[in-house]
Amino acid sequence: MPAKSKQQQKFMGIVRAIQKGDEPASKFSKDAQDAADDMKKKDVEKFASTKHKGLPKKVEQYLRQQIRKSVKETKKNQLWEPINNAI
Repeated sequence: MPAKSKQQQKFMGIVRAIQKGDEPASKFSKDAQDAADDMKKKDVEKFASTKHKGLPKKVEQYLRQQIRKSVKETKKNQLWEPINNAI
């Protein structure tokens, strides 16, 4: 289970630090503390060890990029459709 974004990887790094006892849980958000209690150490380690290369900053950013790409392709196809039908 690799992380889907840099932000998710960073969050899991915080959760892992809490689980290992490297950092006090009180130093981090309630969400991080809850995740540290609820998740298996092995799962957290898999998320936290994901490399940053190729990951979007946030998942929403990746989705926006995919939507823009799709819209550009659609516009391009719509531009050429009347020309192709005329031939």
